[in-house]
Amino acid sequence: MFRGWRLGELRRFGPFVKRGETYASLDKTDDPYEIDFERGAALIRAREELIANRLIKAFDDSAVQVLNGKYGPYITDGEKNGKIPKDREPASLTLEEATTILAETGKPVRKGGRFGKKQAPRKAAKAAAPPADAAAKKVAKKAAKKTAKKATKKKVAKKAVPAKSAAAAPAKKAVKKAAKKVAKKVAKKATRTTVGA
Repeated sequence: MFRGWRLGELRRFGPFVKRGETYASLDKTDDPYEIDFERGAALIRAREELIANRLIKAFDDSAVQVLNGKYGPYITDGEKNGKIPKDREPASLTLEEATTILAETGKPVRKGGRFGKKQAPRKAAKAAAPPADAAAKKVAKKAAKKTAKKATKKKVAKKAVPAKSAAAAPAKKAVKKAAKKVAKKVAKKATRTTVGA
């Protein structure tokens, strides 16, 4: 094998080739055990070309860039990503247009790549509407404790149900059903005897 090259390795996201820090996934038609050096080099070159052509336009004295992404061109400033309208040519955007588009359609960039964690919406709502004074804080804290206690009691109650009673539940239903039938029969007989008398 060539120094710095890894051909046809199998990992979490499927087979790939690697040269230095550049990874390139194999096609479905490529067999990871039969791939040769030329095919691996072609995949790496294609991947490097894709990375090199990612930047469409960069603005001087600004962090705003127009980039080519997996789902088409987009605008980013490192903190937000924004969609470019389909009727616009990405290379012809000005800095003012790019910042307005970013302000209108921008969504926060997920840190951590493809599988980055999203922020919990509860924390954001909590930060947006803090209680006004100490009394309101106390009431909110008390209510939160109360609901937490109720939730834990319910969980404990569900867990505390023994296996015998869980298995006996259908049997109890059957006994109740039979008792109702007997009660109906007795009531019918009683009405017949009173009618016939």
